[in-house]
Amino acid sequence: AKKVAVTDASTGIANRSNMEMALINEFERSKRYNAPLSVIFLDIDNFKDVNDTYGHQKGDDVLVAVASLVQKFCRTNDVAARYGGEEFLMLLLLQFVRIAFKIAERVREEVMKITFFGNEWPFSVTVSCGVTELNKDFMKNTEQLVATADQALYDAKNGGRNKTIIGHPENK
Repeated sequence: AKKVAVTDASTGIANRSNMEMALINEFERSKRYNAPLSVIFLDIDNFKDVNDTYGHQKGDDVLVAVASLVQKFCRTNDVAARYGGEEFLMLLLLQFVRIAFKIAERVREEVMKITFFGNEWPFSVTVSCGVTELNKDFMKNTEQLVATADQALYDAKNGGRNKTIIGHPENK
């Protein structure tokens, strides 16, 4: 029963409440030891279209595939979670934003290579990513850390999707 509480039932990776606990713990640890901490906010592009065109079962297949890729690119101490409907969050411990950007780009590129079949037709999906690093001068809590990555994700979506953008808190 414990596993159900911390994992997302559909994808098997951490759920939002588990991620929020990890965020708080790692945020504090990162500040205390002055260690880098980065997050990747990832969202499946046009996910509603997948559900509408191929059905919710196919949508679930896409979620599971993206979740397993996100998990694959996490190291042992990193945390990957399903954060919302088609949103995933990766918490990268002791990682600078330039490395997080490269990881996000690898995930993005790998997602595009996956072929799904819906209504006998092959299709693929893309993801948009927002990346940021803890900046103690501008970020006082985990909400600000996530909000900065979320704003970068929003910029990636508005900038044409299927891209990764680095968010900077001082731009807010």
